[in-house]
Amino acid sequence: MSRKLQRRYKGSKRRREREGSPAPKHNPPLTMDLVEFIGPGFAGFAASRFVSYVASTQISKRAPSWGKHAGAGAAVGTFLAAWLLANKWKWLAKYQMPLIVGSGIAALQTLVQLYIPRVGWMVSDASPQLDTSAAGAAVSADAAGRRGAHR
Repeated sequence: MSRKLQRRYKGSKRRREREGSPAPKHNPPLTMDLVEFIGPGFAGFAASRFVSYVASTQISKRAPSWGKHAGAGAAVGTFLAAWLLANKWKWLAKYQMPLIVGSGIAALQTLVQLYIPRVGWMVSDASPQLDTSAAGAAVSADAAGRRGAHR
């Protein structure tokens, strides 16, 4: 039994040596990465955020209580559209994965900001309200620390 295994693996090694090993593959240039992955990924992110913003503002004009949910639905919808439909068009098929990643990150960010506001600050943009609330929290924590030190 062991002789059969040895013969089988010996032959395959010889065959590989005869064929020669292919040259090592190098990483693509940075411009290729930017054009083929980062650009379409950012486009998917921006399009998803824009569609969710437009959907939430338009729906909130007609039904204010549903505005928040419309933005979340639009974000999930753009992710599903990128996932299911991007490979249908030949010119867009090679950018399907970056579009999925970008729209998925945007959908996740939208859902976290809308439905989990306690951790929404982690994925939000740097706004003046965020800065003032963080400064207010630091001042109140500092004041609480001083009160505890004097006791």
